[in-house]
Amino acid sequence: RPRLQEILPGSTSIQHTQPEYIEVNYRVQQKKTVPVELTSIIELASQYQLAHAPEISPSEVKIYGSTTQLDSITKIITDSVHLIDLQQSIMKEVPLIAPKGVRVEPSTVQVAWEVEQFTEKSFRLPLQVEGISRGEKIRLFPSEVEAVVRVGISQFEKIEADDLQAVCPYPTAQDKKLTVEIRSTNPYITSSRAIPAHVEYIIER
Repeated sequence: RPRLQEILPGSTSIQHTQPEYIEVNYRVQQKKTVPVELTSIIELASQYQLAHAPEISPSEVKIYGSTTQLDSITKIITDSVHLIDLQQSIMKEVPLIAPKGVRVEPSTVQVAWEVEQFTEKSFRLPLQVEGISRGEKIRLFPSEVEAVVRVGISQFEKIEADDLQAVCPYPTAQDKKLTVEIRSTNPYITSSRAIPAHVEYIIER
């Protein structure tokens, strides 16, 4: 009552309050930093691709709650984003889904998708067979293949033949032809294929 009296005009007096006291239950909240995980379905327009993985800012958020609640949370998920026929870069503010009884700060993140057109580039590569024993030789027909790779236009000049390798597995008794695999060490190559995709062989011992 004395504190209430302090905030009232001097000519006003408190005769009675009901209830005299208010019981408040509270608990100390704990804090934890966790990563943000994007939930999205992206449908790109024909001849377009993502230049790289979506960028989330901030990539981590702080969550507040009881120790029991926070111990079971390893990430915070965004609302689902569905983009259709995407052919240009875009940035969106996306809400975060807060678990019940947990406060998330900030409550939204910025997500950027960088989109670009892609093209194809091809190279002639010698073909290698994996797992050949010493003294053994396998002849391949043909011995070279064409490797066709898909790459964003902005990275076209950065792709070289040295980034690629054409290999076949060691043949089994059932193999009439060997399947060609194109391997890449360049992160800008998004897909690849071999022409021809299968080759004939002869084992010489």
